Amino acid sequence: HISTQTPSATSISPARFQEHLLAIENSGYAVLDLATVTRLLRSAEPLPEDAVLITFDDSYSAVYEVAFPLLQQRGWPFVVFANTEPVDQRLQGFMSWKQLREMASHGATIGNHTVSHPHMVRHRDGENAAAWQRRMRAEILGAERRIKAEIGHSHRVLAYPYGEYSAELTALLQELDFLGMGQHSGAATPAQALALPRFAFGGDYGQPEDFALKLGALPLPLAEMQIETEQGAILPDGILPLDVSQPRVVLTLSDPLPLEKLQCYV
Repeated sequence: HISTQTPSATSISPARFQEHLLAIENSGYAVLDLATVTRLLRSAEPLPEDAVLITFDDSYSAVYEVAFPLLQQRGWPFVVFANTEPVDQRLQGFMSWKQLREMASHGATIGNHTVSHPHMVRHRDGENAAAWQRRMRAEILGAERRIKAEIGHSHRVLAYPYGEYSAELTALLQELDFLGMGQHSGAATPAQALALPRFAFGGDYGQPEDFALKLGALPLPLAEMQIETEQGAILPDGILPLDVSQPRVVLTLSDPLPLEKLQCYV
C-alpha cells in the first residue's frame, strides 16, 4: 500500500515514497524494467551496479492512485505482482484489469503473484506431495494465463506470497521455467534467480539513511565459503554443531573488494 490508512507493516506513506523516488533520482541510478532484468538473469550476465527495479505486490489500488502518477511523471518502469483472484472478483481496495492495462501501456509490467495468494510452502491436512504440486501449478500457471489474457504479456516471474519459498517450490519454478522473487533483503545476482532478494520498505523500514544504505548495496562476489573450527573445517553445506566455540568463517571472493566497502552482519 502507498497509504497511511492501511496496515503499517505492508504500507509506506505517500510522503516517504516520494522521498525514496527523489533519492533514486538524485543518485543518478537507472530504473530498469522487468524484461531487462530477466534477460540478464536468464543469460547469467551481471546486473548493472547503479540500477534498481521497483516492485509492488498484491495489486492494491493505492499503487494506481498514488504511485503510478509519480512514476509516470519520471517515465520510470515498475512492476506490479498481481494475485489475480481479487482482481477478477473486483474486490474493494484492489485494482481492476482496466487499471492494470492502463499502467502496462505506460511502462508497468504485471507479474505473477499466484491466483489466491496462499502460503505456498504449506501442505494442507492430508495433502501429499503430488497433490500439493498440482495445487501450486494451478496457482502459478492459472495466474500467468489470466495475466497473459488481460495484459498481453508473460514474463514468467513469480513473487512468492509472504516471501515464503522452499527447495521443493524453487524446484517447481525451475521446472516451469519461472524466475522467483522473495522478500528477504539483499542485492540480486543471477545465481539467485529462483529466489531473488528484494528490500522491503513498509512499516518501520525505509528511513532516509536506511534507504540510502540499501540503495547502494552490492552483492558480495563470493566464490566459496568455508567454516573452520578447532576440530577442523566444516563444508559450506554442512551443519555447524551447537557446541563449537569461536568458529572462523573464510570467504573466497571471485573479484577483489576494497575493504572499506565490506559490512558484515552476524
